[in-house]
Amino acid sequence: DLRRHYYTISTSMSAAVVEQITYLLYSARILTQHELNVVVSRTEMLSKASELLSAVIRKGQKACGIFLQALKTCDPHLSEQLGLQPGNNLVSFRDTVRKRALWPTQSAPTSDPRTLTLSY
Repeated sequence: DLRRHYYTISTSMSAAVVEQITYLLYSARILTQHELNVVVSRTEMLSKASELLSAVIRKGQKACGIFLQALKTCDPHLSEQLGLQPGNNLVSFRDTVRKRALWPTQSAPTSDPRTLTLSY
């Protein structure tokens, strides 16, 4: 449950990780444009992370699982600190991006899920 890790995550994520995860979740259609704008507009790091976590928690368990997968990708050290193991039954972030994104075409997935190559 993401709420269980709320404090640790919100105080441990760097600004770069918060923004990276925010854009990844927007690309996966977990976050709306408005939610993305709210997170990005926050100036204080704790406020940015808290806003992101609150938005994800409001979306439900599946969104929380996708967030945790994105966290494992973007900040493996923090993910390890939280005890998130690679084999956990979380929804696959890469699969969600592929299923939810409405891009005209997308190249084959790369070994790095943070790198999405789009072609129009």
